[in-house]
Amino acid sequence: MRFCQRFRIVIEIDKNSIPIKEYNHPERAVYLLGSENNGLPKELRDKCHDIICLPGDKSLNVAVAGSISIFDRINKIGL
Repeated sequence: MRFCQRFRIVIEIDKNSIPIKEYNHPERAVYLLGSENNGLPKELRDKCHDIICLPGDKSLNVAVAGSISIFDRINKIGL
C-alpha cells in the first residue's frame, strides 16, 4: 500500500494517543478512522505519524468522530 506525502493521523482511543485539545494539527494531513468496534489494523496504525483521541472513554460513531476532528482542525488552523 502506498501512502501520500501528507502527515498521517489516526483518530482512536489508545494509551499513547494525544488528546485533541492539546494537538497541533499539521498543515497537510490525512485523518484515518477505523471501524467503531475494532479501530484500524496495527499494520496501518504503525505507518501513521500521530494518534489523537477525542474526549471521553467511549467509541463514537465514525462520522461523528471525523466531524469533531475536522471541526477542531478548522478552529485551530483554518481551512
